[in-house]
Formats: sequence, C-alpha cells, structure tokens
Amino acid sequence: MPSDLVGHLYLGAVGYFLYLVVKYHNRAIGTARRHDSKFSEIPGWPIIGQIPEVISNFSHPLELGMTRHLNFGPGWSVTMPGLRIIDISKPEWLEHIQKTNFEYYVKGSLFRSVMTDVFGNGIFVTDGTQWKKSRHILAPLFTVKSFRACISPSLRVNLDCLLEGLELASEVRPTLDLCDVLFRFTLNFIVYTT
Repeated sequence: MPSDLVGHLYLGAVGYFLYLVVKYHNRAIGTARRHDSKFSEIPGWPIIGQIPEVISNFSHPLELGMTRHLNFGPGWSVTMPGLRIIDISKPEWLEHIQKTNFEYYVKGSLFRSVMTDVFGNGIFVTDGTQWKKSRHILAPLFTVKSFRACISPSLRVNLDCLLEGLELASEVRPTLDLCDVLFRFTLNFIVYTT
C-alpha cells in the first residue's frame, strides 16, 4: 500500500514537472508571456530561463548586455525565476515606461526586498504613489537652473581633474584600472556637487 502511494506521488511529480516544462518551455517559472511588440523576448531554458547564461557571463555583464543588443537589437527581455529584465535603451521607450505607462512597469516586491538596504525607501526602490511623491520632491533638483548652478561647474572641475590624471598616467604608462578611476571620479563628483 505505501509503495502505491509513493508511486502515485512520483507519477504526479513527474506529470507536474512535465506540465511546467511545456508551459515554461522558453522562459523562467513565475513569469508571464509578453505580448508587447516593442520588446523581443530572448528565449531561455525551460523553467530556469537565463540563469545559465548569467552564471557563465557573471564576470562580464556589460559584454553580455552588448552581445544581446547586437544580436537582438534594442529592446530585449530576459527571464529568471519570478523575474523579468527588460532593456529600455531608447529615449521614447524610457518615456513610455516612466511617464505614459508607469503603473504597468513595477519594480516589485523582490527588487524592493533586495535593494531597500542599499537605497532605503526612496525613488529607486518604490512604485506607485510613493514613487510619485519621491519624484515630486526630487524634481526641483533637476532643473536647468540647478544644472547650471551646481552640476555643470562641479562636472567641469572634476572632468579637468580626471583629464589631468589620465594625461599624467599616459606619460608614466602604468597599468590603469579604469573601473577604479571612474568610480573615484563619480564619488568625487557627487561629494563636490553636494
């Protein structure tokens, strides 16, 4: 009798697994099929989506994104279990998502739970009315007047320092960690601006 129960459970599990493989044959489990013609969905592995590709390209994610862009054009979409990532590399698409149809492109609870420790509950993590409140508070900081008064002079000073450092490095010809240099430039720029 117990062996019949185990056999039925095993058969049920295999049947459910086959159902999932058929339903999610080219995308990750927990994601819906997209019907948006603007974004082409890059086919992934059944059930796990793009996880193998992400793992194999973990050390160079920018090259992976560029390869996708070259192979599929702008506007591609990939899936991982419970998660969809959409490339929005055109200004009109960014406007479509940020202004026209913002409520349809949410960051979601998974993103919020992971990124809240880094960004708090501000504009980078929230959705809906909380995001609109944050945007309303921050919008005056990004006007032409504030750009000319704060951002532009700070950028000019920091770009001059960066150029001077790169010229000096080119004369000495050391091995240069460009990621570290640009990170320091960004940090200096933010501190100088604030």
